Amino acid sequence: MASDGTVTIWANEFDFGSFDNCTEETDLQFSIVATGQTPVSPNEFDFGSQSSLTFLCSEFSNFRELDVWVWDEVGNGDFCSVGILISDNGETCPEEEPQAGSRAMIAGQIETSYGMPIDNVRMRLSTAELLEYPKTSFTTEDGQYAFENNPLGFNYTIDAEKDDNYANGLSTLDLVFISRHIIALESFDDPYKIIGSDATWDGRVSAVDLTELRRIILGTETALSNISPWVFIDGNQSFLDNTNPWPFVEQVDITNLDEDKMTEDFVAIKMGDVNESYDAAESRSVGELKFNINNQYVLAGEFIDIEFTSNNFVDIAGFQFTMEHEGFEYQGIFRANINITEANVGQLDNQLTLSWHDANLQSFSDDDQLFTISLRATKDIALQDALEIHSDITNAEAYQNVNFDLMDIGLNINRDLSQIELYQNKPNPFESATSIGFNLPEGSQITLSFFTLDGKEVKKLNGYYERGLHTLNIDSKELDYRGVLYYQLQSGSTVITKKMIAL
Repeated sequence: MASDGTVTIWANEFDFGSFDNCTEETDLQFSIVATGQTPVSPNEFDFGSQSSLTFLCSEFSNFRELDVWVWDEVGNGDFCSVGILISDNGETCPEEEPQAGSRAMIAGQIETSYGMPIDNVRMRLSTAELLEYPKTSFTTEDGQYAFENNPLGFNYTIDAEKDDNYANGLSTLDLVFISRHIIALESFDDPYKIIGSDATWDGRVSAVDLTELRRIILGTETALSNISPWVFIDGNQSFLDNTNPWPFVEQVDITNLDEDKMTEDFVAIKMGDVNESYDAAESRSVGELKFNINNQYVLAGEFIDIEFTSNNFVDIAGFQFTMEHEGFEYQGIFRANINITEANVGQLDNQLTLSWHDANLQSFSDDDQLFTISLRATKDIALQDALEIHSDITNAEAYQNVNFDLMDIGLNINRDLSQIELYQNKPNPFESATSIGFNLPEGSQITLSFFTLDGKEVKKLNGYYERGLHTLNIDSKELDYRGVLYYQLQSGSTVITKKMIAL
């Protein structure tokens, strides 16, 4: 530094081999500006004002990021980013200024209230007093972060943010716990769980929060409207009332940095995940909650009400699942013994999602109707060929007894064995082979025929079959036809026809 406490940096001092395809190196011109600043071009009047930068005592010991521009004879320019650390080597600056090289590290850890470190959190260190800030960093696998070489004597602010899927760690079991908290059946003793339950971000926990979180579970919404998927709170936060933790501080402030700060920690809260299941190992199922419905064959355009029962609906706190209903349009859901409404259902093309819970454990007998789903057939089809429960959107799971043990979910479609039934071939469409199933209430002679759309018969099978379920495997070579076919089962006076597609 000069005796007046200043130092001047020239742009061409950073030149270590700039070149141009037309302009001689000796004719290149240089300018230097703060990173991101638009430079003055060589044909402008004040171009020379950016050939250098002068720094003052107040800026010593600061690492500065700058852009050095190189210009050719006709005003074309390009730049590279450079850095400089300014120090008062000659002790020219006043003593009250921090001494040369004075800088410190700011670091900390991000973890949940139950001790799980959170990685890939974007940390931002800000100060309004230094041009090179804010700076960003990301937490490691153990949830740690660090910012090195921060000049002393300045005020800093740290905040955190994490991009994530709102549905991660969220399930109907969380709704069970939140509802038990709302009615004071089992209140949270962790203030961070209370904050994580506030899906509407209005400073309280209510039934409205359950509604917002359920939409995420059902897949009808992908985000909460007022809050990010993660909230980060100052690790040194103390609550006046753990049962009413508002307001709270979502950033860490450092005043007049004078030494390394290594414990600037945050507590991470995944919104809605009050049962601490985020990124947890999958729990082993203790059994299967089995729903029962009766199989029916429905013609295109017909409406059908499907009554759901269960043989083991005992001490159930909640359940959720995705149900395929290809060939049917969803019409509505109606409560029976459990309180369920349209708010518990998500409609997504040929699938519906369902999430139900109760703050108290519920039990019903085998014959008790739980709920009814109404559908309209878009083609001639049997329920057993269309309905399937799985986890494509909302995981299929239920929660049982006071420990809320995890159960799988299954769907049992009861067939009326007193009636002749012909089932849809599988797979359909098919290429090399397909299977056709049928049920006979008693042994009989049957004929299975195959026809083209214009009524031409391409194959016929005859035989006597005993009472019960049977499956016939059909090779496409036997049909020697590609396109839409009808197959028809005849037993006595009963004739049933279905459609299939050979590719």
